[in-house]
Amino acid sequence: MHILKMIPQSTLPKCSKVILTGVLLLPVIVFAQGGKPVKKGQIESEEIVIEKSRAITLSEAERNFEKVTITAKKPDASTQPFQFTDRNLRLADLNTKFRILQMPQEPVRDISGNYLKFGIGNYSNLYAEAFLGAKQNQTFSWNLRAKNQTFGTGPVYKGNSGTQENFLGGNIKLFTSALTASAALEYNRDRYYFYGTQDERDRKDIKQVFSTIALKTSFTNNNIESPLDYKLNFNVSNISDSYDAGEFEAAINLAAKYKITDELSFLAPTDMYFTRLKDSASVSRNLFRIKPQIQYKGETFSITAGLNVVTQNDTTDALSKVNLYPVAEAQVTIGDAFTVFGGISGDMQRNYFRQLANENPYLNSRVKIFNTSKTSEIYGGIKRQLGGALSFDVRTSYARYKNMYFYMNNSMDTSRFDLVYNPDGTTVLNLSAEVAYDAGKRFRIAGKADFFKYNVKNVEQAWHRPTFTATVIGRFAATENVFLNTEIYYLGGIQAKNPVTTRAVQLDPIADINLKGEYIFLEKFSAYLSLNNLLSTHYQRFLNYSNRGFTLVLGATYSF
Repeated sequence: MHILKMIPQSTLPKCSKVILTGVLLLPVIVFAQGGKPVKKGQIESEEIVIEKSRAITLSEAERNFEKVTITAKKPDASTQPFQFTDRNLRLADLNTKFRILQMPQEPVRDISGNYLKFGIGNYSNLYAEAFLGAKQNQTFSWNLRAKNQTFGTGPVYKGNSGTQENFLGGNIKLFTSALTASAALEYNRDRYYFYGTQDERDRKDIKQVFSTIALKTSFTNNNIESPLDYKLNFNVSNISDSYDAGEFEAAINLAAKYKITDELSFLAPTDMYFTRLKDSASVSRNLFRIKPQIQYKGETFSITAGLNVVTQNDTTDALSKVNLYPVAEAQVTIGDAFTVFGGISGDMQRNYFRQLANENPYLNSRVKIFNTSKTSEIYGGIKRQLGGALSFDVRTSYARYKNMYFYMNNSMDTSRFDLVYNPDGTTVLNLSAEVAYDAGKRFRIAGKADFFKYNVKNVEQAWHRPTFTATVIGRFAATENVFLNTEIYYLGGIQAKNPVTTRAVQLDPIADINLKGEYIFLEKFSAYLSLNNLLSTHYQRFLNYSNRGFTLVLGATYSF
């Protein structure tokens, strides 16, 4: 795959070429530290994860509530933490999206880890996936993965509401005593149709295809004797669509921590983004962030304080070019289980074409894209681990935003969405609670609920942002070879504006109940049955776009 042909050099800012040279030289310098003990089994050092208890950094999102069936592996007896992943919308770094309590994946059975997977279902559903890789050893690992998820038909207009998602990628990792180096090349092709219309249209006129190619590299410290711990990522990506819109991005992300004493550390996470957006015109959008902090960690008390400095070049008058945000957090452990935490923070949240297309693939052409400033957020809460199996986390936050964006249907073509911004202050109150019970091998269940209250000034409502979300996910091992899973999702309080009547529309709540069973009948063979959207409601996440009703998927997996 000729990546250089797909990413014109003219789109790469001159300053990013200098940065790229520095990144390529860094591993040479670090390799010279060889001979130090390596953190065995650790590819990414936990020391490098710099975050606050109010987890607001969200991972890349799945689109459109489509389910991708994951093969259940035999669970081990150890207790594993529940993981939260995002199901649909990122939405300006708020937890207003449909978030999934992701069950942890069990260890791969004692074979190579390669597999072939196939599934078929209603709505002309075809799922195929292949994974090929080498067993990880002390020095080297690699893998290749290909996936296709096709729905030939949809909830309306037959094939005019179908979707297709394709993925092809591979990565390699090198392990040394000094660092772990990895590189991945990925290609995504996602096809949609603008079917949110009052009448059926010619298929070729409503087709939308997003093509994305990305090169990702990472360098992680393995030297446990060095007081400096770090992880450096350098990523390059290019996305294009069917309407001549596109975006090139080069990103450098450094998480660095220097241990001064056993209790005192200096943190300096740094991010640089060089972006060129091409639509009706070509626009350079760059952002630089550095967040120096001092951190003290005692046995029962910890505190982190610093400053977040962000510069960006968006042309909107709502945002400053140079921004300073406070960063402070304290945690106190009471007894053996309770932890009380609280803090204040702020940040410039990047909004970019690839992210927006992932959130809402029915985006209009030539939309204006600007960043959002979270001028301040005050948060606090309490969490507890009860007996190792039961845990809970309750928290609240109050945040102020400038230039928050919302989705609203275009008045000329109601099947497409524009971005509307609230340049003045938007305040968001969030109350969140989560509980998890992990009995290990046989039974796991977790639940999470979020409440949001918006106060906006320059727009009538917080269009298309839910005010309440809830998730329940459970796993039960009926026998050694039979596994049952359930996933329940709920979103409520979503309002949209009808561009024809100019009136607010309250969308029906989204209640999505899913069940899956898997039977491992041979060491290398398993069969699964997925029943999704059991209530068969054609709910709308975005106005005019009904979701598929009840879907059934029957499939098998061969591991080798």
